[in-house]
Amino acid sequence: DKLSGMDDEDDGEGKEEIVAEELKGAYEALKDYCESMDYDSAEMIFGELSKYKLPKEDADKVKELKALLKKLDWDTMEELIAK
Repeated sequence: DKLSGMDDEDDGEGKEEIVAEELKGAYEALKDYCESMDYDSAEMIFGELSKYKLPKEDADKVKELKALLKKLDWDTMEELIAK
């Protein structure tokens, strides 16, 4: 099941902190994938982000974006990314 790993609670313990530029790039890529409704590529970005420790605010944002992806709520994802 492709979605099975997307609910894992992860506090980032033992992971390298993400570089701000990488996080910004991930958000930009997600925005592009939302516009093209590219589920697989968006899922790939979340997989990459899961390898890093994210700041609390971004970790919450990513968690919400993952939930929106499951619902295919592209418009709300774009709005959240823009915040």
